[in-house]
Amino acid sequence: MTRLPFPLRGFLYELRRGLLNPALFAITVLLVVISMGIVTTFHVASGRNYESCEEVAWYVDGAYHFVVHVHDQHALPIAGVLTNISLSTAAGSPGSPPIYFEGHTAPNGSSQLVARLPVADYVYSFFAIDPNASSSGWGEGCLFSGGNTTAIATGPPGSVHSLAWGTWTLVGLDSSIPSPQLLLFFLGPNGTSPTGDQAFWAGAFNASGRAMGGPNPFPPLPESAMHRLGTFRGDAQVFSFAVPNATWTGCYSCTSDKVVQLEIFSPTGQILLEDTNLSASDFAPVPTGLLVNQADSLTFSFMSEYVGLIAPFMAIVAAYALYARDRISGVLETTQCGPISREGLALSRWAAVLVTLAVSLVVSLAVISVEIHSVLGVYLPASVLLATLGAVLVEVGAFSGLVMLLSRFSRSHVVVLGTAFGLFLGFEVGWTFLDNFLISYVQALPGGSWVSAQSVANQFELLNPLGTLFLLSRIYVNPPLLGVTQGEIGLAGFLWVMAPLVLFVLHARMRD
Repeated sequence: MTRLPFPLRGFLYELRRGLLNPALFAITVLLVVISMGIVTTFHVASGRNYESCEEVAWYVDGAYHFVVHVHDQHALPIAGVLTNISLSTAAGSPGSPPIYFEGHTAPNGSSQLVARLPVADYVYSFFAIDPNASSSGWGEGCLFSGGNTTAIATGPPGSVHSLAWGTWTLVGLDSSIPSPQLLLFFLGPNGTSPTGDQAFWAGAFNASGRAMGGPNPFPPLPESAMHRLGTFRGDAQVFSFAVPNATWTGCYSCTSDKVVQLEIFSPTGQILLEDTNLSASDFAPVPTGLLVNQADSLTFSFMSEYVGLIAPFMAIVAAYALYARDRISGVLETTQCGPISREGLALSRWAAVLVTLAVSLVVSLAVISVEIHSVLGVYLPASVLLATLGAVLVEVGAFSGLVMLLSRFSRSHVVVLGTAFGLFLGFEVGWTFLDNFLISYVQALPGGSWVSAQSVANQFELLNPLGTLFLLSRIYVNPPLLGVTQGEIGLAGFLWVMAPLVLFVLHARMRD
């Protein structure tokens, strides 16, 4: 009877078993769900380090209404901030003590102060200071003096005006997405919600030479002549905003004169606010190369920290389900009575494990790639996708081979699984302690340095099956990589896959 060296039908059968295995299917779903979590890595904000404020005001029913909105550099509102405004006698009139009004910001970051005074030409000063600022180590707040109330009472009663710090602030929603963000704070008539109001922008040249922060030098534009920025869903709205380079065709040399004209319209098309004090340099589009580098870095960081930890677990479960369990229970001997060689059976089941998990990893990478494109607008390069997939498959191949090899030496489920998971913990947790000890030891040697210690530590990682993904992530996340080359990383990964497999196949040729 001729024994098949590699049973294709058997391989396809085992592949089907692997893809439909409930435990592996559940882990695959978990892997995909975790891959969706890469979005959260885009929004890992650095600690609060300063306050920003926007202020609007209106006059109605015999009172000035001042509203200040306070937030951090990530556009998150700050509650409990002390807000104070002082109104002095009308400009040019005999002096009298200023009138003070005080309050605190609510959880939404806003504070409203009401001054019941007749319409006059008042001079006001304003500040917003967080009482916890000095202990938290970030900026103390917003200060402004010398404002004038003349404009507040102009226009229809209750019409809102932008004062002092303006209506807009350049913010960074997070530390991972290199994209300019614009926070707009605005209220409807009499302080009502601006929900449904539309924000529009247009490029302009400050040819008059007016300083930034001065009066609007441009006449309002109709909606049809502007670009739609977005719709307000509340009084504080953040928009992603990048001005295309084509906006400035014909005037690339006048960098300092490029401004962005911002206008807010009501749902009926009535202009509510105009601001031309936005410097265009703050909203320059991010170079594609920077976005691709950011995508590469985020992908390898995420894969190394999350997916790379699940892959060995998946390999252990898959190798146990498709080979080790049958080997330990004795079912494998019955299968070997058919026209199939022992090494052919071993190779077909190992290949089925590898392909099963490769499908799961490809789905995971596809989810990550789609999410990155939806956020950054770029696709992951094929080289990054292949390098990431290859690095994780090293872990899969190594641990599946180890589980199958262990099952050749023990017929105990507890021993095989316990040893496999013990090796995984050793390579993951124990290796960290060894790595730190090695770095400290090399640095303590005569002539030792941080560079030499890192080189030795990276070379030490080649002895770890989890090291391939770790070292590749260092290349893309924090280059340069000291002490090893990409060729050495690839060779080490190849040996970690082949060594357990070769030993397993050789032992499988022996009769029990």
